[in-house]
Amino acid sequence: AALAEGKPGIAVEMLKPLSDADAAANLLRGRALFQLGSEQKARLRLNRAADNGTEEQRIDARISLLEGLVAHKHVKPRKAAAELERIGYVWRGGPLERRALKLRFELAERLKDDRSALEAGAALLRYHPMSGDSGELLSALQARLEAILSPGSKVPLPEAAGLFWDYRDLSPGGAGGDLLVSRLADRLQGAGLYERAAELLDYQLMARAKDVSQGPLSVRVAKL
Repeated sequence: AALAEGKPGIAVEMLKPLSDADAAANLLRGRALFQLGSEQKARLRLNRAADNGTEEQRIDARISLLEGLVAHKHVKPRKAAAELERIGYVWRGGPLERRALKLRFELAERLKDDRSALEAGAALLRYHPMSGDSGELLSALQARLEAILSPGSKVPLPEAAGLFWDYRDLSPGGAGGDLLVSRLADRLQGAGLYERAAELLDYQLMARAKDVSQGPLSVRVAKL
């Protein structure tokens, strides 16, 4: 609670009665010491937790170390992102995965890595409980999709279409989302990718279109 309130000094004081070999206490000490700017001491505590803790505590120590290093800009973003991806293969679910995904998303935004940002953000929204920042995250992902699909985007059309298809559940609702799909279909049609354009509009027809627009949309799918 003290850490969550941004009071790492109080957290360290409260943990003094606990053993230096207590892995749970060392995880908290490590995170508190990082907040206090004592990186070497923080590393020592987290390494101890990783040495004698449970599997969950060992993963927690790895994530806590990366959180501290990223916060102080003492690790290359791409290196930290690669380590988080490796962690994702061995640990799924719960608060630990949520922390790892949030950090992956932050790093992907910094690296301007569209696919990683969408992958991490989508996993947070699809598989974890809603939180106070979920709306902001969804807006950021929708803005990224719109940028990827915009006519001036540098993302190759087949890749842009693939990203939209993989993360179509994140696309904006209403007229804005329909316009996004329609413009992408126009670009695919213009490039001669008729089957992919038809698949995209068929998705719009089945999942999004209102009764009033189904007729013309059906005709366009049939023509493609």
